[in-house]
Amino acid sequence: MRMCKVFNTLALVAVSAVCLAADTVTLSINARPVGEVLEEVTRQTGIKLEAGNSVRGIPLFIQVKDMPTKVFLERLLKITDAEWDRREDTLILTRGNNRVRQAIDAEIRDRTPRVAEAIKKYLDQNKQREDWSDSAVQERIKRDLEMREQLRRQIGDGASMISTMSTSSASPGTLVLHEALRRIPASAFASVLPGKRLVFSTSPNPLQRALPYNAAPTIEQFIAIQNRVAAAMEAAGGNPADRRVSTDLANRGSVQRIAELIIAIHRMTDGEGFSVSAFLVDPQGDIVAQPQAWIAPAPVGAGSAPSGADQSVTLGTESQALSALLKAGQAQTVQMGGAEVRMVFSVGTGATSSISSNTARLPVPPPLAEKLSQPTKIDPLSWIVGELLAGLAEKTGKGLMATVPDSTLGHLVAASGSNSLNTKILWTQANLGLQIGGDEHGWLIHPRLFAVADRQRVDRGELERLIESGHRLDDTARYATVMSAAWGLPSLDRHWIKALAYPAFRQLDDGQRRPYLKLFGHMPANSRRPRGGAVRFAVTQLPLAARAAAEDILLGSIGPMMIGEGMMTVAMEMGGGGNRPRVPAIMTRESTEAFPNGIDGRAQLEVGIEHEEVLYAIDSQGLGDYVSPRDLGFRLGVPPGTPGFSTPSYREFLIADSQRIRMQLSAGPLPRGPVYLDDWSLRKPETKYTLDTLPAPTKEQIERGKEAAKNIRVGGFTGGPPPIRPPSP
Repeated sequence: MRMCKVFNTLALVAVSAVCLAADTVTLSINARPVGEVLEEVTRQTGIKLEAGNSVRGIPLFIQVKDMPTKVFLERLLKITDAEWDRREDTLILTRGNNRVRQAIDAEIRDRTPRVAEAIKKYLDQNKQREDWSDSAVQERIKRDLEMREQLRRQIGDGASMISTMSTSSASPGTLVLHEALRRIPASAFASVLPGKRLVFSTSPNPLQRALPYNAAPTIEQFIAIQNRVAAAMEAAGGNPADRRVSTDLANRGSVQRIAELIIAIHRMTDGEGFSVSAFLVDPQGDIVAQPQAWIAPAPVGAGSAPSGADQSVTLGTESQALSALLKAGQAQTVQMGGAEVRMVFSVGTGATSSISSNTARLPVPPPLAEKLSQPTKIDPLSWIVGELLAGLAEKTGKGLMATVPDSTLGHLVAASGSNSLNTKILWTQANLGLQIGGDEHGWLIHPRLFAVADRQRVDRGELERLIESGHRLDDTARYATVMSAAWGLPSLDRHWIKALAYPAFRQLDDGQRRPYLKLFGHMPANSRRPRGGAVRFAVTQLPLAARAAAEDILLGSIGPMMIGEGMMTVAMEMGGGGNRPRVPAIMTRESTEAFPNGIDGRAQLEVGIEHEEVLYAIDSQGLGDYVSPRDLGFRLGVPPGTPGFSTPSYREFLIADSQRIRMQLSAGPLPRGPVYLDDWSLRKPETKYTLDTLPAPTKEQIERGKEAAKNIRVGGFTGGPPPIRPPSP
């Protein structure tokens, strides 16, 4: 008998009479989109339900049997952070702008006390850096000189510049930085969204905020200490005339006046952490001190697993294979503008790690590859995540309704064993970011902060389109225009693209290239590959989306490479001396949350194109990668045992062509880049070669690369003579 029920709840938006075909809902759903699930609920209940665009693609996990329809619809609101909108006889699940704003506000409220605690912890742990007594200064100078001499011995005299930034050589500017951390409200730090920047200044322009306290006394204290340290360093012989050795103490002469203090807060794109930089600028525009702090608020987990929720779930064969695939290699690449750069990284007083490694990967079994390549039909979360949630429902004998952030997959893989997971990890792994509740109707699981989950969400349709494409530059750039902002090690799409579209991964995984790929993707097709040399465009004349991408690059960059005190030492072989960095002109036009846009009207984009013959190198596992002959020679020529380098296992090669798109943005006198985007294509007909059978010109380039690598020295590696500058190509 058909019954008519009355729903008089806020969850259904309006008090209305709805005729039901069934009083209950029974579903077993593993990572299927909201729109598809609502179609099935409509079929079971007779209620006309639809999903709005804002929630339609969210994957749902549901294990319920005979759940009252009213309860089901109310719980659906909770796990999607949505609301019902009634249109005639249809209920539409949607999330309006107000709801989105509320989610962002909730994130800021949640982050504020955690940021405050992280800042307090940082200041407590680094209190010794505020000690600039005479004895402390002498001890710092002693350690500073010892470290620089050790680095000289490790890398030889071939480096043009040695820049050391370490605990022993912390700058008196630390006093100014620490005051900013104490005086700027934690809510201001917490309000910075991922990938964004908030800038304070003692002389703010319309795109900056005024520093909310009087910094003059601390700046005067800095000047007095800096001058005292400079005199002591000079007396100790720590300021070499050739200026090749640059440290936080050396080459920092006396200071007469600070014209401006800039405090820049920059939040990372893929996590909770953010950097805080203080720039003490003299009247000539020189940065006389640039201390930096890294603040990492602790994530919040779901608490302790309740009784009965400590259950082992054995993963299926495909999930085990997927787990092994996703765990293979975590290295990320970076471009150095085409310059020959030799670096030494060290912590404390010992050089330890290195610069170059290949991103490890495994071949994907064809049956699994076929399924992975269809994320719209088989959701990426359906394997490991879906099996764990289904196991929780089955082993506890309770129903379950859940949504989870896309990053859940990456975090679970990192924490999983070889073939199983324990359900308690849903509570104990804080970086999963889950809220878990349970009652007589079963488990209710959803993101603790919906705004964070929204930023991580990957469009399955766009991901599938990239996988099915030819992985050419235009395909990769198009994906860059629609990808989520949360690319990082746990990112779902990062793993899929690495496994199935490696040429695209090579470029998307490069933090310098990624924003330029987005810019390239928004440019008109007839402007991407200029004929007859480089072409310049006024940024203000670019199409709106391309202009916004260019502004993000310009406003998001601060010019010189800056590394926090106490973190590492870097030695580079490159041109130039150890002079103080200048404040980039664009620093006076910083983006802030209060004023989100604005650049110098003279800003220009230069686009050029170069052609290069490259190799498609195939290794012993059948995996291929594009590599220039010179780079291949360099990898082959690095002395055995060099930390961070391994001899390539390439067995055969195909000749390929590369169009290299050179992109450079400039605003004022200082350019950004250049950055090179590669468009690789195999040469037809395809002919396979070995190292011995490659054409003579190609082998000549390989030999030149080997010669350049002979004298490389990384970390404490001492095999071979002191390094010399490699010959130019």
